[in-house]
Amino acid sequence: MLSKSTLAIRLSKLKTFENPKIHLEQYPTDSEVAASVLHQAYMLGDIEDKRIADYGAGTGILSIGAALMGAQEVQGMEIDEDAIGSANNNATGIPNLRFKHKDALKEEAVFDTIIQNPPFGAQIRKADTPLLAHAISHAPVVYSIHMAKSEAYLREFIRKQGGKITHAWTYEFPLKSSYSFHTKRIKRIEVIVFRIIRAQS
Repeated sequence: MLSKSTLAIRLSKLKTFENPKIHLEQYPTDSEVAASVLHQAYMLGDIEDKRIADYGAGTGILSIGAALMGAQEVQGMEIDEDAIGSANNNATGIPNLRFKHKDALKEEAVFDTIIQNPPFGAQIRKADTPLLAHAISHAPVVYSIHMAKSEAYLREFIRKQGGKITHAWTYEFPLKSSYSFHTKRIKRIEVIVFRIIRAQS
């Protein structure tokens, strides 16, 4: 197993979006946050030898990290063809990992674990919830990253989807200036990461 710090260093070297698309809310996932989430998932037994999906994989940081941490198989799904190209370049030489140019909401396969960083909903309100609902219905364990200010709403939404939150972690998430309307080089926002299992009926 890679240490959390070693994984963060590996992930920090990956290329991010060359031409980010605002309507898709394309922001690079911070390597330190990604490494911490993946390390937590590994320690809880949700990565090693598991079939894993990454919904809205972007340039592949969570998918690649899961593969490096010993997943049996990782599938990253992304609707942006440009991002898929970057993800494939980042993943060169990493086995048991493939990226698909596909809307994750149309994916019907079931996985052991889904790890995702969906759009936060800054451009389209509640844009994160369709992927969250789909993930809960397609894996017994889900890790999902969201804006912390939406925590109360998301907890109730997850409950209604038949999910149960077992763990929640908060992070300071750096959003680097990516678009012309950004006035700060880096803006830090608080995010929350939920570990969700299907509630027993």
